[in-house]
Amino acid sequence: TLGAAPEAAVSDGAIAAAPIDPGARTAGLLPPSDAAALARALAALIAIHGGDARAVRCTSASAGRTFVIVPGREVVVAAPELSTVFGWQTALHELGHALVGLRVGPRPRRTIDEAIAQWSARHLEEPRWSTAALALDADAARTIAAIASRARTRQRAQHRLLAACERALLDGRDPAAAWRALALRAGWPEGADRVAPPDLYWDDPGAAIAYAAADDLAAQLADGDAWWTRPLPAWTALDA
Repeated sequence: TLGAAPEAAVSDGAIAAAPIDPGARTAGLLPPSDAAALARALAALIAIHGGDARAVRCTSASAGRTFVIVPGREVVVAAPELSTVFGWQTALHELGHALVGLRVGPRPRRTIDEAIAQWSARHLEEPRWSTAALALDADAARTIAAIASRARTRQRAQHRLLAACERALLDGRDPAAAWRALALRAGWPEGADRVAPPDLYWDDPGAAIAYAAADDLAAQLADGDAWWTRPLPAWTALDA
């Protein structure tokens, strides 16, 4: 848990346990890499969770970003190329941020915003959603779901590692030593060979801990049969 000591928050071998490359192209399996495919995914999410699709403008970019210009009225989603599982996971992640942006009223805290984005990306792991929303055939949807699930497992382990190291830094431990020890414990020797922890700690303090907490909340939202058909709760309910 996030409240545990840094070492206890990292699972041995978790990062090394997901060898499938989510960036590998899956020719013939994924829907076309175009704006129409992304619009269909957004429409499928809005149909259940509400919002006005006309308020969302999607554009292409080298990395995923979402900009909430006016809550409920103007949201810009930048998504990468949609020819890989990673590309679609990133796009769905950003559409989750867009769902948050489409709600009017007070903004949720960062952990909730990131949890909704992570939960949204998990839709790719549900073949029944992919066949309906992305028009994938059943075999392709199952293959994509397996790749996406293993990629998320690896990402979640990395988030836990980053959060554990950030807690160690906040406790006053030596950054390089803490990073190397925790990366090795997590089964990520190539990460341990870094000279220093990622710039994330210095550029965006608290982000690593927030991402790890968001993973846990996203897992709760995606729990149970047909979880993708349940409307998102109010932000106040997620804060409880």
